[in-house]
Amino acid sequence: MLMKSFIAAGFVLLFFLGGEYIIRRDRKRSAERDALERDGIPTTGTVSALAKVSQGKYGQYRWRTEITYRAGDTDHTLVESWAPDELPGLAEGATFPVRYATDNPSRAVVIGTSAPKVPSPWTYRGLAVAVLVACVLAIVVL
Repeated sequence: MLMKSFIAAGFVLLFFLGGEYIIRRDRKRSAERDALERDGIPTTGTVSALAKVSQGKYGQYRWRTEITYRAGDTDHTLVESWAPDELPGLAEGATFPVRYATDNPSRAVVIGTSAPKVPSPWTYRGLAVAVLVACVLAIVVL
């Protein structure tokens, strides 16, 4: 019985720590993207390659997109995955505004696209509490 309690507590602890790690990582990524979009050097990028990656829940494909842009005298390629409604006009040869970092020109973002969605910390905490309650109920019932 005690062993089951320790295992349940371990799962809940891992769930809490994993959720907190994901939240911090996503917030950092979102803040870096916002800073790059605000302070980066503007240029124009051209879609050089498109490939279907995966089919979504409603049959919509995501596209692996390579956008080539020039930073100084060097060409760089930005590779991201978009659904057609996230980046209107997505087609080979299409041009989009791009901003790249001054210290590292290989880091870039397409202007006007959304940053990754950051889940609320309460999402993970609420799920962790639900898992904890389920574990306690399972221990009490067994």
